[in-house]
Amino acid sequence: MTTEYEFLEEDQRDLDRQAQALTFADALKAHRLCEEWTQEEAAQKLGITKQMLSAYETGKRIPTPRKAYEMASVLGLLPDMAVLLAVNDELKAHHLPIKMQLAG
Repeated sequence: MTTEYEFLEEDQRDLDRQAQALTFADALKAHRLCEEWTQEEAAQKLGITKQMLSAYETGKRIPTPRKAYEMASVLGLLPDMAVLLAVNDELKAHHLPIKMQLAG
């Protein structure tokens, strides 16, 4: 019997699969919505246009690793995770069968 705080192995695998599917766009938009910022407010904090933020949030544009790091630092996200997501998005966009991971 498990308590509400224990994860089953199956649950952990499901969480791992979901985390692998996360994109920079997803993380950026989710963070903005959690903070209850409009696109305009978030764009202003980042020093970019609302149109550029929209392109990042929809995945039409992928930031460079440096830009992902800077954006994460400004917004209070984990910079290493933001860079990882951006790099993996770029690899996927180029149809390369490579997936980067943070060192554990």
